[in-house]
Amino acid sequence: MITEAMELITAPASQAFKPELTALRGRGERLAVRPDGMTGWLITRTPDGPRWERSDADADMVLSGPVAECMLVLARRVPPARVHGDRALLRHWLDHTVF
Repeated sequence: MITEAMELITAPASQAFKPELTALRGRGERLAVRPDGMTGWLITRTPDGPRWERSDADADMVLSGPVAECMLVLARRVPPARVHGDRALLRHWLDHTVF
C-alpha cells in the first residue's frame, strides 16, 4: 500500500487532479518511513513535487515501527508513536496527503 500511495502522490498528473499536492513541493526536505526489519521509503520534496525511492538513507524526519503501524499513521488512523527529527515535516505531509 505504501508504494502504491507514493506512486500516486508523485505522479506528474496527480497535482492537476488534487491541487493540494502542490503544497508537498519543497527544497530538498527528506522524510523516511522505515518499517521494522525491511527497507524503507525515502521521500524528497523537490521544487517540482515529491520524489520517492526505496532506501534507508538519512532524512530530516523518520517514521518507524511495524509496517502495519506505519501504514495506519500515513492513513491518519493512529497517531505516530516513533518519530525522530522534524515532526512538523510529518504533520505537513499528513495534512496534504490522503492514503
